[in-house]
Amino acid sequence: MHEIIISAIITSITSIITATITSLLTLKLSNKKNDDKLNSLSDKRLFKSRQLSDFYIPFYRLYVQNVFPESDVTKMLPETATTFLKLFEKHVDLMEHGSQELVKPFQIAYYGWKKYDYDRTLSFDFGKSFLLLTDQLFEEYSQLCTELELPLPAKANYLYKESNDDQ
Repeated sequence: MHEIIISAIITSITSIITATITSLLTLKLSNKKNDDKLNSLSDKRLFKSRQLSDFYIPFYRLYVQNVFPESDVTKMLPETATTFLKLFEKHVDLMEHGSQELVKPFQIAYYGWKKYDYDRTLSFDFGKSFLLLTDQLFEEYSQLCTELELPLPAKANYLYKESNDDQ
């Protein structure tokens, strides 16, 4: 009889321990999943903050200080064009895919202008590639600001026209 009672007690204790261990493991795994999700969200937020502080804000400052009041991009100073190029090349890894694809045409237009027309105003091709790239960057910057609940950046509406002097 003692053996039956001891066996029942051992079975009950084993069931309680098994249930407790199972519950603790389930809770631990669930917390790990939640921690992984939080870490992933935190990593994404950190990357977005880095995009903002290391690229989009410097881009916007350069844009506002050097280009914003003008209505003709081809009148940009050559030094300013070079500064934009350096910023784009240095931080292409922080751009979204859409703007990354537009950096190459911008480089081609810039180096083509520098090689042939460095003493003249910027070429139509340069102006067009600059506008395409900056339009895309503003779209990405605005989306980033929306995601991070920040104010949206102001943007100038540029006009560019092809003239006989630009060809």
